[in-house]
Amino acid sequence: VRACAQHERFLPGGSSARRGFLMGDGPGVGKGRQIAGIILENAMRGRRKAVWVSTSADLWVDAQRDLTDVAPTGSAPLTVFDLRSYNPHARLSTLPALEAGVLFVSYALLVREAAEGTTSRLEQVMEWCGGA
Repeated sequence: VRACAQHERFLPGGSSARRGFLMGDGPGVGKGRQIAGIILENAMRGRRKAVWVSTSADLWVDAQRDLTDVAPTGSAPLTVFDLRSYNPHARLSTLPALEAGVLFVSYALLVREAAEGTTSRLEQVMEWCGGA
């Protein structure tokens, strides 16, 4: 409930960016299902993009499963895109396949430094979300 309430609000200072939510429960608590539910609620409110950040890139399959499991009966689950599958130089917002869905990324990939003259993965994700 609190996560969805935070997503209804914007960051201070006249920003068009929405507030976020960090879930730090221990292993085996069901974080994946909780995250999937939060993403689904946002999708039902018309928010077409979400970023799922995880400690392990291997949890991409689990994210797909959780989003499928929480999808309403008869509806298509949200598409999950693995950032590792895309060129670090690509502008993700220009790819038609990525107009909507869930971008899955590990912490390690997100904080990796960019090669000289290229954008970082964090900058790539921010651009996809609509930021600078």
